[in-house]
Amino acid sequence: MQDQNPTCPIHEGIYLQQRPTKCGPVWRCPITGCTVRWWGAKDTTPCDYQTAQARKAAHAVIDPIWQRYHMSRASLYRRMKRDLGVEHIGLCDIATCEKIIEWAKKL
Repeated sequence: MQDQNPTCPIHEGIYLQQRPTKCGPVWRCPITGCTVRWWGAKDTTPCDYQTAQARKAAHAVIDPIWQRYHMSRASLYRRMKRDLGVEHIGLCDIATCEKIIEWAKKL
């Protein structure tokens, strides 16, 4: 997906268009009202607003764990992959983000 224009997961066949922002380029769906965005990272996929919010919520629970316990982010992600089969939050849908949050609360 990184070598060619990514497509909108909601509007099949519609290519996301790159636009500059103060935080760097972002890819957006050109369909009016569509909230799909993608920042172009190799470990993320395009997602709509609700999925982006779920990913942010998962990070809000996960990030303090590795920071508080002075572990590397990579080691926590390896544990998450072992326990949940999830490699990176940026690849998750809403349901998977909810599972990550529940898993993290039990750590």
